[in-house]
Amino acid sequence: MRTRQANPLGPLPTSGLLGFSRCGFEADLVEELKDLGADHAGLVTDGLVQATSNRDPTTMPVFARDLLRVSGALEGLTRGDRIGPIAAHLRASAIHGDSLILLAADSESGRKLAPMLRSMGRQLANELSLPLVSQSRPGSVIVVFVDSTTALLAQTVGSVSNPWPGGIARLKMPHGAPSRSTLKLDEAFALMLTAAQRSRWLRAGMRAVDLGAAPGGWSWQLVNRGMSVTAIDNGPIKGELQGDPLLTHLRADGFRWQPPRPVDWLVCDMVAKPARVVERIALWLSNRWCARALFNLKLPMQSRYQSWLRLREQLLQQCRLPLQVQARHLYHDREEITVLAVPKRPRANSQSAAGEQVPTSEKLDRRRPKARPREPDAAPRPGRRRR
Repeated sequence: MRTRQANPLGPLPTSGLLGFSRCGFEADLVEELKDLGADHAGLVTDGLVQATSNRDPTTMPVFARDLLRVSGALEGLTRGDRIGPIAAHLRASAIHGDSLILLAADSESGRKLAPMLRSMGRQLANELSLPLVSQSRPGSVIVVFVDSTTALLAQTVGSVSNPWPGGIARLKMPHGAPSRSTLKLDEAFALMLTAAQRSRWLRAGMRAVDLGAAPGGWSWQLVNRGMSVTAIDNGPIKGELQGDPLLTHLRADGFRWQPPRPVDWLVCDMVAKPARVVERIALWLSNRWCARALFNLKLPMQSRYQSWLRLREQLLQQCRLPLQVQARHLYHDREEITVLAVPKRPRANSQSAAGEQVPTSEKLDRRRPKARPREPDAAPRPGRRRR
């Protein structure tokens, strides 16, 4: 287990950015933050990365679960006197907020701090006359404990910061869902779509395809939103989805099957080499078989950030349409990342960069080319995907 004393950067950050990551992905986040313009970046402790940067990013880095701006640090806090020094520092500083959040990294050592945070949270909130909240919002004062004697004082980074503090998505397993993988898609819709996009793009009556669907966790999310779903997998669909009138299960290979008509959504969580998944997604988007695609890529253990850059370039090159692409390493992801790819629309037809008008499946039906481009040589059938 790494400790703060092992931090090659020396003293704790008193300014700059603080990134939360899944344990084991800190190096990927450090590399990404440097690529995004940080003068310096390095480890604070397991699950926490610091970066020297005066600029606030406009989007969340792929490998950051959450991103905060540091405004101060306190060391040498003692068990009997933690609240006083923190409150005094906040009163004397320019840090002002309308709510309070206490956090620690999502790591073995960070989770051991949970009882301490619960016991002192209400006391510190009363001392500062601020409500203690569980959802981040602009204006929140955030105290991040590195260990029991060390705390960083931080605030959210505009609209970039995760509404779930530290990026820990507090989602309940829905009754009736056939697998916990359903939480991945739920989290992705919450974090990767704007409120306006969720309103337009997740409507009842839309059509969707789920490649590698078994046992049905992602299909359940779509059906639960009133969409008609075609689930493609040689494996069985389980639970309440069996026999649902909105679900059609086809035992077929997701790398060979193609839709008889365009759909609003393609979702895909197949266990396969990521380059092969990207090739298939690019074909769907190029042929306008779907209006948008959300899919997972299983990254290698080493050089994940560089692997993602290569896969992103492959997607942009192989798709014949200009794309808006974003990716996140979500809380419910493991070694994979979740990617959203949406064809760009001409500027004259778009409302904004965050809420462009994308054709529905009905419009795509009318615009479908008469001759479908030739399929690439079929690859061997993959093993059944497990969730």
